[in-house]
Amino acid sequence: MLSGPEGQTTTSEAAASTPGTGRRGAVAPGVPVPLENIMSRYAIPPRDARYAVIVGWDPPMQTLVGQVFDTTRAEDDAACVLWVGLEVQALTTVAALQDALQAYVTLPAAVVAQLQHDQAHTPPRSALQERLLQWLAATRAQPG
Repeated sequence: MLSGPEGQTTTSEAAASTPGTGRRGAVAPGVPVPLENIMSRYAIPPRDARYAVIVGWDPPMQTLVGQVFDTTRAEDDAACVLWVGLEVQALTTVAALQDALQAYVTLPAAVVAQLQHDQAHTPPRSALQERLLQWLAATRAQPG
């Protein structure tokens, strides 16, 4: 988990590479990010060593997420072989996340417990987050 003074982390910590992937988060340089707005991310050893598996909890979207990367592919678009939990409340239980990732990984008990903790300790969405999610839903409902 990221840590920082007074419940915040620096953007350099938030943008740090995800272990095993070399990928970086996108944040504004030098701007502190409140911890409650940061998605938790955990690297998990996969069944097949050519993959990198990342799981986490996305508080604003209220969904668990999982990504599987093929580390033998150089291009980011080609390297991501699976990405689940992209919609609001897409995966609301750890069991659903495990089902989605079952071909690549079994979630360790410690990660299951941490994800459940992250989910249980999610603060309510801010008014801005609610408005953005309403906007997102409205734009997705429009044809074309």
